[in-house]
Amino acid sequence: VPAVGVIKGNATIVANRLDASGAKSGDSNALDFLITANPQMPSTPVLLSVVNAATGNPAGRDGDRLNVIGSGFGGNYFDPATGDLATADPIISVIFFSQNGALVNFTFPNAASSGTRLNTLIPSGLTTGTISITVANYDIEAGLTSSESLPTGFNITQGTSIRLDEKEPNDSPEQATKATIPSSFEGHIAKGDPGSLTIRFDNGTSVTLSDLFRLEITDFVRASIILTFSEKANLDLLLLQETEPGNYEVVASSTTTRGNSETLSGLIPPGKYLLGIAAVNGSSAYLLTLQSPSTPQQLPVGMLLQMIFPPESRPIGVITAPIPPAREP
Repeated sequence: VPAVGVIKGNATIVANRLDASGAKSGDSNALDFLITANPQMPSTPVLLSVVNAATGNPAGRDGDRLNVIGSGFGGNYFDPATGDLATADPIISVIFFSQNGALVNFTFPNAASSGTRLNTLIPSGLTTGTISITVANYDIEAGLTSSESLPTGFNITQGTSIRLDEKEPNDSPEQATKATIPSSFEGHIAKGDPGSLTIRFDNGTSVTLSDLFRLEITDFVRASIILTFSEKANLDLLLLQETEPGNYEVVASSTTTRGNSETLSGLIPPGKYLLGIAAVNGSSAYLLTLQSPSTPQQLPVGMLLQMIFPPESRPIGVITAPIPPAREP
């Protein structure tokens, strides 16, 4: 019996058949069924302390390992060796990191023991100073989340921007990695990587946007977008605005030929945008940083769903753009 969207009372059950192509049959005859109770929320865990595993003190920076002590924690966790859930326990705990009254980031445990101990890592995006940590239990089967525990304090010794991994494939608008201001992404790109968007400049040159990031702006924001990479490669950075569904216009570009960075800065009006990275020559790891002096560090929880369930891809063609600064031979 599922939990999401189901409440106590009378229900009707029908069946369909699906084939490998996704074709669906009509409904079967209907049967009555009685749901005897409403879905039960997971129990709220009790959080006693959070300390740095290396020092035993409630202080550290991003990447440090944490010991989370309490009771009523979920028994499941993400196994770092497999990148998947480690057990069949339907309950996994979520560790929330807040600062100045706002949720900044969250993590899942990478180890869990006896419902009283979790291990996790301090995430990025926290500024130097005091933060608040809470824990909630999530029922994987039911899709329900408990209330958060009471908070405990922790001191961040060195602040960082939110840093996420680029999620491949992200070479089409439908599969573009969701970005916010501020945030940072680590990725890798090479000349010849596939992409569904080609930027054709008026001077006859063209580039393929192999890595795309989706950005939705709801109010005017002054921002800097910085792409850093190896000097062995030549990467371009372009900002495209969606003018109508499926159509994009290049509104800004950084296409220098020297150095190891490209930068876009200025006032961005409300709208839907794509940030595109193209490899003109070579291959390189890169860091894409979006920052604004007026925007607090905060990671929307909904971004997690975008990363786990990326949409399907479809090519959309060629975009014509203004002539970039002249390239050297």
